[in-house]
Amino acid sequence: MNNIYTINPHNVVFDEKIAGFNESKGTASYNSLLMQIQEYGQQEPIIMRNNLCLDGRHRTQICIELNIDVKAIDVAPDLKDEDAIVLCNSNIFGGRNNSATQLAIKAFMLVEQFGMTDIKAVSLTGLVNKKAIGFVRRIKASKLNKELKILDKLLEGEVVKVGERTSKSIEVIKKEIVKLEEEEFMKTKIEIKTPKVDYNNLLETELARDKFWLMQLGMTMEAKLQLVGVLNALYIIDEVKYQNSITDEDLEFINDTNKKLDSSSKQVKQIVKNHLIEKLTEVWGTKLIVTDKEIVIDYLKN
Repeated sequence: MNNIYTINPHNVVFDEKIAGFNESKGTASYNSLLMQIQEYGQQEPIIMRNNLCLDGRHRTQICIELNIDVKAIDVAPDLKDEDAIVLCNSNIFGGRNNSATQLAIKAFMLVEQFGMTDIKAVSLTGLVNKKAIGFVRRIKASKLNKELKILDKLLEGEVVKVGERTSKSIEVIKKEIVKLEEEEFMKTKIEIKTPKVDYNNLLETELARDKFWLMQLGMTMEAKLQLVGVLNALYIIDEVKYQNSITDEDLEFINDTNKKLDSSSKQVKQIVKNHLIEKLTEVWGTKLIVTDKEIVIDYLKN
């Protein structure tokens, strides 16, 4: 570091990434520091790198209030962010005046903001419980944290109420959040009821109903509804065997049916293809070879 110098506090510009990580003081701590500087002068200089302040928000603000210059000191311009964080937060990483919860949140911030590994962050902060970063990560991902600003409050040392629990413990809060989310999930799961479908009412003929209940086992509701539409069409198509000729209206209906069939599931398509082969062979007395795309039209036109 270079020698200490003074600077107009109004001209101090902060490195938001580094200075924003540093610990914020509460009102009592801030007033205590103000009285110390007022009585004894600024003992600790703010830390500067490349004309940006890395550490010293409170000291700078106090010097503005007292209308005095702020003392500053420079670090090497090529000092890495990771090393700057350690330099500016020696008190935090030493564990002084910080709870295990606050250290866990700071460790998580090192991981999230500075790309450190969990292991390195734990080592720097001196966390005893190595799982604590995981607790913070879990809380941050929760909706409750967004609504209640849980991590912000815990970092300030405040007690937080979540569900039936009131605590400063990151582990206790995490467990309560997981419990509440599981209860909400089960409640939602119970409230979601599978809609009932009256398939018999949708099926237009007795033959279609009989065929449906033989075929529907193991099908999804979507596939069952597709099958209903196909069977209704098939048993109307079957009526052509009682006619001497096929009308244009018959052909149009059959064509529409086949278009719908193209968007059906493979399972339904195969059922229909097999059924048509069987029925048309029965009607015309000829063994038919049916392709996926041209199931009926070509045969009925001939």
